[in-house]
Amino acid sequence: MKENAEGYNYPEINNQKCINCGKCTRMCPSNNEFNKHPGSFYMGWHKDDNVLLKSSSGGAMTALAQITFEKGGVVFGAYMDPDSHEIYHVEIDSEENLDCIRLSKYYQGVSSDTYPRVKELISRKTPVMFTGVACQIAGLLSYLGKEKNSKYLLTVDVLCHGVANKSIVNGYLNDKQKKIHKKMNDYRFRVKPKDSDWWSGGGTRMRVDFNDGTRFVDNKETGTYFVGFNHYLFLRKSCYECRYVGTNRISDITLADFWGVDQEKITQHEKSLGVSVITLNTNKAKELLEDLQGKMVIEPVDQKEVIPYNQAFSKPATVNPNREHFFELFKIVGFDKAVHKCESKYYTKLRIRKAVIAILGQEKYEKLKNKVLGK
Repeated sequence: MKENAEGYNYPEINNQKCINCGKCTRMCPSNNEFNKHPGSFYMGWHKDDNVLLKSSSGGAMTALAQITFEKGGVVFGAYMDPDSHEIYHVEIDSEENLDCIRLSKYYQGVSSDTYPRVKELISRKTPVMFTGVACQIAGLLSYLGKEKNSKYLLTVDVLCHGVANKSIVNGYLNDKQKKIHKKMNDYRFRVKPKDSDWWSGGGTRMRVDFNDGTRFVDNKETGTYFVGFNHYLFLRKSCYECRYVGTNRISDITLADFWGVDQEKITQHEKSLGVSVITLNTNKAKELLEDLQGKMVIEPVDQKEVIPYNQAFSKPATVNPNREHFFELFKIVGFDKAVHKCESKYYTKLRIRKAVIAILGQEKYEKLKNKVLGK
């Protein structure tokens, strides 16, 4: 894998070692078709509040991992190295180690090194749960060949908005350190702060921890990383042509945030701590429903409630017209300024909205907005 000018890794053939067998071309998931399965949609949240506080949304991944461990199995998931901040897949065999693969990671990692290990384990009849984004699941299935149908393998994909890369994340972090005049110790993409709830989007904020013990949590509306990410400004080019979107999935189970959940169906408690969308896509997955009900509050939901708030259930990421301009600016002025310049219309509208609210008050503003929108 070789990094391109934008900071994304792409496969490159070493012609000095190539023997022209063509296996890499045949194995590449981009050159293969996979069976896709229509999902049965559910919403749910873990019964343990401690799990919810540690999770990005409703703790469904933890529940599935617990079930796997109870069967004597192992779980593979994305891990971020605390020193290098590289992201790669690791194998864990106990609930005590789940923290290392919890929470969302929003840039390209490496999973291929774990594929041979998965093959070895399922050949020994060890239950394996492999989690990742859909293209990583495709890579695993392609590698396994006929063994992809093993009853000992459970594949779980996290619904993917698209991926950024380490250079972009580092650009964001470097700007924060310069602005605050402190050295970073660690960071997280998703947090559940006490001053906001999950449902309102308060959980989609960057948190930066500094060496002096202080921390910075970005504003959910103005924070440059998620403004750029949610507006599809700097995703990997392949994400705009993703072959794995839609309600028909290549994995056994798909997990996502239930951003569009009907507020009347949940309490303030669930709004604060998170609700997951869980789609059971295969018979193997549907057989786990009873086990899941032992770990989670879970109930069926109409997919029409889910799709409008999770674009990857219907289509790939939308190409931002300023994407190329962002990468040009990023090299010259840095991350924050590049996002502000490329998303200037968004920030201008935000300033106008805040000014109107300051004058009218929130209640009158909402009435005016609903009148304009014809609600």
